[in-house]
Amino acid sequence: MMKKLSRHQRGFTIVELMIATLVFSVILTVVTMGVISFSNRYYKGVHASTTQNTTRNIMDTITQAIQFGEARVDPSGANDFFCAGGSVFMFDNNGVMYDGSVGQRGVYVTAKSGDACQNQALSNGRQMLGKRMRIASLSVSPVAGVDNMYRAQLVIAYGEDNVLCAPS
Repeated sequence: MMKKLSRHQRGFTIVELMIATLVFSVILTVVTMGVISFSNRYYKGVHASTTQNTTRNIMDTITQAIQFGEARVDPSGANDFFCAGGSVFMFDNNGVMYDGSVGQRGVYVTAKSGDACQNQALSNGRQMLGKRMRIASLSVSPVAGVDNMYRAQLVIAYGEDNVLCAPS
């Protein structure tokens, strides 16, 4: 003989289960979006800090070469290398992202060979730019009217081409 179940013993209806699943899905989506947003902000901060440290290290190296170098700074008239002290600084000033491939300069410093300031081979030197970074601008120029004083300016950007925008 079958016993008839009371209303309290029957369980959930399919509509009630669907509503519960929908509520759980919405809550799970909101939590997931929060975690993704937090992660993106964290990595943005890490990349910004790394880019600032790289910029600072490059500027320190350039200024030390100028300050403690035996020879004067020779901007060379080119926009992709200059000499300071006994070093040649070679760089890609065309906004190309440095990806670590062979033949890419990024910001490369090497000892000057001979007395002339000229482009050197990419060997026995040091790469100063990190991967996925690029030189937005790098210039070293003498200050007009002042002997042995130079103005160095450096801007480094981080990221792929599609995440960069033109400066305003």
